[in-house]
Amino acid sequence: MLKNLFLFSFIFTLFIGNSLVAKEESTKSAKATMGYLVEGLHDIKFKDARIAFSLWIKELSINEDMDVGIKYYENEEECIEDFESASFEYLALNAYFYLKHQSRIDANAKEYWVATKSEKRFTNRVILVNKKSGIKSLKDLKNRTVMSREDDYLGRLVLDKELLEELGADSSSFFKSSLKSAKSSTAILKVYFSTVDACVVPEYMFKFMQEMNPKLSSELSVLKRTPDIFLPVMAVFHKTTPTSSIDSFHRNVATLESTPRGQNILALFKMHKMRVVDVKEFDGLREYYQEYLHLSKAYKKSKTGSYNE
Repeated sequence: MLKNLFLFSFIFTLFIGNSLVAKEESTKSAKATMGYLVEGLHDIKFKDARIAFSLWIKELSINEDMDVGIKYYENEEECIEDFESASFEYLALNAYFYLKHQSRIDANAKEYWVATKSEKRFTNRVILVNKKSGIKSLKDLKNRTVMSREDDYLGRLVLDKELLEELGADSSSFFKSSLKSAKSSTAILKVYFSTVDACVVPEYMFKFMQEMNPKLSSELSVLKRTPDIFLPVMAVFHKTTPTSSIDSFHRNVATLESTPRGQNILALFKMHKMRVVDVKEFDGLREYYQEYLHLSKAYKKSKTGSYNE
């Protein structure tokens, strides 16, 4: 997902540059800032991300006479508070943190963007098991080991929600252990080699791994599949961002997708395209999250920690 963030950041610096060049000449460099919530975006080493951002910023500072800044946030609350106070114009974050703070973000948002990896507008999650394991249902995962990618908060949300809904069980006490991997591909291979009993991953990653290793199709099965409601990395413009700047962003995205150089950039970041989304398109994801919150609250209230045998 950080690869997606690099592209968001690159285009952001471009659209700021275009909008500022159109303004009246000034003796002072113009300033623009992007807020980047690091948590949940670990596809690429953070150090490498900073180097990449620094190169783009240096180039634009020279060519456009502007001061573009990127503020890295380790603390989600600090990041959201700064977005609320318009400390930066453009927020990029894992969709899970949007769900956690959606009312605060929506109250200050002007426009939303997402990046997609295929023609599909949204992604989904699958829970995978090895066919030889004898696991046929969620109930069979009792006292088993599951794995997810370390930054896949939405994947673990799926595990929690499906357990609560189907079995009235809490994942913290239901599984023997819940492990985290650096990559989704690692989690899939762990299930393939029966090192762990199940994993939750984006289905597009499972399909990619099937293409790389066709044996996965005959050895692994999908225990659960969610609807296509999940979002990749999100970017949100603050409501105070000038419309002219956002229009410039639109033009730059169009250029990115229609030129050989832009297509090379998309290929570099392994992305299909970027698109603006209407907030209503989040309804499915929001409903899923609200159902999870309701189930979680009911479970905690019951204080039984049991499930139906």
